Amino acid sequence: MKLKEGNPTRPGYGTRGIKVELTANYVELLPPSDMVLYRYDIDVQPEATGRKRHRIVELLLQTPQMAVHKADIATDFRATIVSKTKFKHDDDVFEIQFRSEGEDEPASNAAVHKVRVKYTKALTIGELVNWMNSTNIGQSFGDKQELTQALNIFLNHYAKSANNLATIGSTKSFSLNQNAMKADLGSGLNVIRGFFSSVRVATARILVNINVSHGAFYHDGPLPALMGNYGTRNTSALEKFLKLVRVQTNHLPEKRNKAGQVIPRIKTIFGLARKDDGHKLANRPRIKAHGAGAKDVEFWLDSDAGSSGAPKAEASASKGKGKGKAQPKGPAPSGSGRYITVFDFFRTSMLFFTSILQ
Repeated sequence: MKLKEGNPTRPGYGTRGIKVELTANYVELLPPSDMVLYRYDIDVQPEATGRKRHRIVELLLQTPQMAVHKADIATDFRATIVSKTKFKHDDDVFEIQFRSEGEDEPASNAAVHKVRVKYTKALTIGELVNWMNSTNIGQSFGDKQELTQALNIFLNHYAKSANNLATIGSTKSFSLNQNAMKADLGSGLNVIRGFFSSVRVATARILVNINVSHGAFYHDGPLPALMGNYGTRNTSALEKFLKLVRVQTNHLPEKRNKAGQVIPRIKTIFGLARKDDGHKLANRPRIKAHGAGAKDVEFWLDSDAGSSGAPKAEASASKGKGKGKAQPKGPAPSGSGRYITVFDFFRTSMLFFTSILQ
């Protein structure tokens, strides 16, 4: 087949028959042909991944230098920023002290990350449009993939920045509102209907593909209820089910920011209690069985309560994935402490804090 000018092969095309309405899952994207997108790479040191990296990029966009470009930039909250305006500096380093969502000020011991924003390339939409409209089949366009990625970042930026949406990967979004379409899968899981969206380069036009998608989510609510729905007999299976689930703790008094909003205390579950937890500690915890509850887990409590009078516990395990890697503290002096269950420790702590508040 050859491309040539002339009358169409079917001059009466579309003049006979019955009109049919079709529902299309492609819509045309019409960016200005004179638009130039400036691409910047993001590097974070010390390295951060997942939700923490997402939060660091959020804090980066809140800095005075970046806030002035707020209406012109989009990001994947991981490695790339795309802007309609060029930044003042091609290579800039920002010192970002981490703080959780809702906090007005970072904690005194919060980690400081150096975030480098480096200009890499200018991408011109007009060049992409000219290439799509070209009749030269053999003509290539080297920036096609990078421009497609940049348009995808713009398309999905809102979903990644909105608090009422959850994203899976770079293209799937799900509503977390109460009116979202969902169904109960049983065993503590819901299925939520969302959508998939992606930019595709087609003949003479840019298209956005939109499709229905579904994702499995944990039931929201109290953690004991979620565990009960899944089943607690097989603790190994339960541990796999709960691994990396994020929970909001509520055993401590509420902490609010200057706007009066409650600052949520979010923790991540890395596993259940194991008999080998804290095996490098001088006074290792006593755990009756895998998955033992608060009344069946004992840890060493130092007798030195400190100046505040609050109980002071020896860590039974280091935080997060490094569980059980705390350095040995040497044998404890005779009579310097005692073992206490997690249940009794928190009951004592709550009584202490209640008396302070009163």
